[in-house]
Amino acid sequence: MKRSPVSHRGFTLIEIMVVVVIIAIMAGASTMMVTGRGRSAKFEKEARRLALVLDQLSQEAIFKYMQIGVVFEEDGYSFMVLDEESGQWQPYSGSEKMFKPQTLKDDIKLELNIDGAETGIMSSSTIKELTIIDEEELNKVDIETEEEKKILPQVFMFSSGEMSDFEVTLTQKGSDDYYVISGNLASGIKFRTAEELNAE
Repeated sequence: MKRSPVSHRGFTLIEIMVVVVIIAIMAGASTMMVTGRGRSAKFEKEARRLALVLDQLSQEAIFKYMQIGVVFEEDGYSFMVLDEESGQWQPYSGSEKMFKPQTLKDDIKLELNIDGAETGIMSSSTIKELTIIDEEELNKVDIETEEEKKILPQVFMFSSGEMSDFEVTLTQKGSDDYYVISGNLASGIKFRTAEELNAE
């Protein structure tokens, strides 16, 4: 009995191209998911870093008997210390790297509320143009003289353990996630995620 010859049909060019396109789509989708998770992880890391720095800063004020202030910008933050002799606020970076001025990346923005009221945050370019001065001298400045504008920290942490009642919200462009860092005398520095806030 003769067997029928077996047909060895190969793939056509169209079939191969379809497979290649499918693989490319799957690879692209996978890359987007990994990139999105990486961006989200960096966002949370930046938010938690700020909470940690603020907590350490409040301890620094107590242990080193200093009056420390925080200057929040639209895309970053820096710290200042009150010079007891001159009564002026000076830039502060401390002995730790974490206290260096920080610029936030990946479209992360800050919104500041003090005592329940939203406080305007100046842009980085405006901050750089201003000179540091104490509050008493600030009141003497002619508000019509642009070059004499001065700045002060928006949030204060004192050697007594007291601090401003504040809330900082971090958001990221293109993301529904957000993080809130709050601080007050009763509870200290507190970090909360969007999920935790929505569950309250």
